[in-house]
Amino acid sequence: MKSTRKWIAAIMAVLMLVLMAACGNGGNAANENKAGYRTLEEIKAAGTINIGVFSDKNPFGYVDENGEYQGYDVYFARRLAEDLGVKVNFISTEAANRIEYLKTGKVDVILANFTVTPARAEEVEHAEEEGITFRLLTNPVEILGDENGFVTGIRCDTMALGEPDESGRRRPEVVPGAQFTLDCDAVIMAIGTTPNPLLHRTTAGLAADRRGRLTTEEGSCRTSLLGVFAGGDAVTGAATVILAMGAGRKAAQEIDEYLRKSPSH
Repeated sequence: MKSTRKWIAAIMAVLMLVLMAACGNGGNAANENKAGYRTLEEIKAAGTINIGVFSDKNPFGYVDENGEYQGYDVYFARRLAEDLGVKVNFISTEAANRIEYLKTGKVDVILANFTVTPARAEEVEHAEEEGITFRLLTNPVEILGDENGFVTGIRCDTMALGEPDESGRRRPEVVPGAQFTLDCDAVIMAIGTTPNPLLHRTTAGLAADRRGRLTTEEGSCRTSLLGVFAGGDAVTGAATVILAMGAGRKAAQEIDEYLRKSPSH
């Protein structure tokens, strides 16, 4: 808990530095260009702070089914606005327009998430201990199969980081002649973190909440259907790989217990 609080405090400190840097540089700029940075006093006087966040990158920043902004970045944005005593106005941004939005004053603060953090490093370390292999800078381009329709492998392009673009981002580029095939007999699509709505919409009696997450008995992986168990993001929503793996193990134990006690087995 203490490490989590320190992490939150560190992020809030960075956000305040970003805000103060913008305001500090914008003191004179505001007089020359009203479309430039707003000072902290101007933000407080207006009663609203404009914060740029992603609108489609769950769990960092996204818009839910009710049209509301959600995610880690949104949480910190609201905390920042609360600390300043103002309301927050979310501005949907992308990596490519962050600098432009700051320079033109369209936003007062940009929340940029980073994937290289101690928390991420710890998660990767735990995953590797579980036998997970990470293939970085690898882009799957084709799933291969045999004459019976069974998966035999994935054809992948080897990527390399190119030169920085105008936003400073180094975009991955294909390395010519470095394509390879990864042998496998099963492929699990792990794109995005929103539960697949087909699960409960096409399965009668399988209960889900308003966000599409499957409901289970408290402290268990048992769903509303007898003999059906669920865990991971499909139940909790966006979370870590480690939590999902833990739920998988728990579900496996409960399935084993269920089968042993079932009269038909």
